[in-house]
Amino acid sequence: MTVPVRLLPFALCLLGLLWSGCAVMDAGAGDVRVVLASAQGLPAAYATAEPARRFTALESARQRALAKLAEELYGVRVERAAKVRDMQFAGEEIEAQVQGELRGAQVVHSEYDEETGLAEVTLRVGVDASGRTVPGAGLPLVPLLP
Repeated sequence: MTVPVRLLPFALCLLGLLWSGCAVMDAGAGDVRVVLASAQGLPAAYATAEPARRFTALESARQRALAKLAEELYGVRVERAAKVRDMQFAGEEIEAQVQGELRGAQVVHSEYDEETGLAEVTLRVGVDASGRTVPGAGLPLVPLLP
């Protein structure tokens, strides 16, 4: 299979996703860059019918991929609280929070394995120079390969 030259950057970036889970690349559309994130999800415990298992697994993976995009774009706020009792370390609590607004995130790839129930979703979003997401952004479409 050959990949057209104009799709080569996207193909290379998708290979990078397999390695890291999140990638950033220049889209070549002005000052817009493309951020990609990939995540996996499992079906909800209450989903017993196959269509419900598929839907909840894909939605879980999509939500996790959105969280990875927000983490990449806006960062993570981490709070740590340590407990000391009788002058000795007694434990700690760490809370991580991601917050941001994403508009125009597009599904690049989605896959569901009926045997394991595992779903994987890859999303992309265009981001301008000020860090705002750009819906559509004139980004070329990436072909979904089987």
